Amino acid sequence: MRRFTWPSRILCALALALGSSLFTLAPGARTVDAQPAPRVAAPGRAGQPPALPPLTLEPADESQPGYVGSKPCALCHTPEYNEWHRSLHVQMTRPIADARVEGDFGPGVHLEAYGRSYRMTKEDGHYYVSVSLNGGRPAKYEVDYTLGARRFQGYLSKLPDGRIYVLPVFWHRLTHRWLDWSEITPIPKHYTGDIRQIWNANCVNCHAVNIAPNYDVASRTYKTTWSEMGIGCEACHGPGGAHVALMKRWDAEPALKPAYLKTATGADLDRILRIFNPARGTPRQTLDTCGYCHGNKTNYFIGFEPGERMSDFAVPFLISEPIPANDPQGDFWPDGRPSRFDRPQAVLDSQCFLKGGATCTTCHVAHGSRWDHSLKVDIDVPGRPGEHSRQSDELCTQCHKTFTTPDPSGGAPLTHHFTDASLSFHTHHPPDSQGSRCINCHMANVNWRLLTRRLDHTFQPPVPEMTAAYGEPNACTTCHDDKTPEWAESTMDAWFHDRARRQTVMTVANAMYDAGAGELSALPEVARLAVDRQQPPIIRASAATFTGRLIWAIRSGGAGALAAPPGAR
Repeated sequence: MRRFTWPSRILCALALALGSSLFTLAPGARTVDAQPAPRVAAPGRAGQPPALPPLTLEPADESQPGYVGSKPCALCHTPEYNEWHRSLHVQMTRPIADARVEGDFGPGVHLEAYGRSYRMTKEDGHYYVSVSLNGGRPAKYEVDYTLGARRFQGYLSKLPDGRIYVLPVFWHRLTHRWLDWSEITPIPKHYTGDIRQIWNANCVNCHAVNIAPNYDVASRTYKTTWSEMGIGCEACHGPGGAHVALMKRWDAEPALKPAYLKTATGADLDRILRIFNPARGTPRQTLDTCGYCHGNKTNYFIGFEPGERMSDFAVPFLISEPIPANDPQGDFWPDGRPSRFDRPQAVLDSQCFLKGGATCTTCHVAHGSRWDHSLKVDIDVPGRPGEHSRQSDELCTQCHKTFTTPDPSGGAPLTHHFTDASLSFHTHHPPDSQGSRCINCHMANVNWRLLTRRLDHTFQPPVPEMTAAYGEPNACTTCHDDKTPEWAESTMDAWFHDRARRQTVMTVANAMYDAGAGELSALPEVARLAVDRQQPPIIRASAATFTGRLIWAIRSGGAGALAAPPGAR
């Protein structure tokens, strides 16, 4: 392979990319901190709210505890509390005495898989899992906590040194069977050692409120503390002690309540009430609040509170993450669409977020809803699994009121509304067919995690070329599974005339793939992407990382040096 001598401007470009916040949008380019996207079933607000007088807030009572748990919220927010209490967030981690145990701990229940054996028992009201590795002597662990209750339920045992061990066997609710953890976790299936996932080291930031690992170096023990197990109110609203104290004071002395309270909005109202509300936050604040737990990331600091920038505490997984030998799937397709769990990265890459300010709560109900996935509407067709209802389109049409099509005579694009009469102009399918459902074309099943296909949250139109080149599913041939990607390409050319858009996606994907493979020739393109402010933040950040690695490889003697640049994660 040819050696390259790069001019200093490439290094300057890298320095600029790394020196600026790649997760902050460029001034004057695109902003998401303005007006959030409209919400389903939310009344519109005409005009701007009246200007507020200068805020004159009472001094905070520092004697009040920061975190107070969810129960005090029920007094004033009863409907929201009841909805949350029925939600899956509550079940994320539960003490065994309060938990809904889903797994079968009946007599004789056991599992043999991948050289490991498990025996599940219930004795005198206590639950136990015995684990034997590679035919060795079984170790018996009492279950102290449950983990989750939707697709799977896991079981945790507190060890004498304070570690909380995620037992390596899970109950699959859909099939009512036990699974070895290697079936849902990227670990070697036939390892010979005792690999343990430790809850208060690996899962520390998301499965409880205000959790502190409290590892003691001298004694090599954990003294982990938390305010509340599961995902309580303060996981999304931040510490509530000051807010609760203020509400009690206003109840006792109503005259202290500010006269302009009802006209305050957004951050002003949060400051008055001493609590963060994602519904009043900027789209980025809301995305960070949800994304802190709903995407893979590398944690550097604990103590994140809703309303703060996630990137001050953790870095989301990037396309540039090294792919371990035991996990060939990785977390992303080369074009940046997540292949696994990283929905915040997908939203951060979407034009719905970048240009429209749409965020998690645009479509989902944070406190929980009666619909699957905590959505604002029911997207499923009763009795027809996998099909989506006409109502599901409302999640998209709350923002996308109209669409355009080319003028056959060559004039300005024609504008249409999403109605029965004109919807087919956009979808090229009958209005009531599955081919006309927004979700089916813009949220392809590109994610595979926990034995489940998940929908793409970049909301991109199909790119059949990605299927041909990299095997990434596309909506066209997922439905028309007797057709080829090439058929889908020519059909999209005829219908949408969008080959240029798809080629742009392929340019990014090819550069990312080549850089990940260590191709030194990819350096000019990834360096360009790193400083291209028209690219989404995840693309730019990944490109910057690849650029640094490739420069290091070149300076260190070729692609063989790519594996271990100094300071690489």
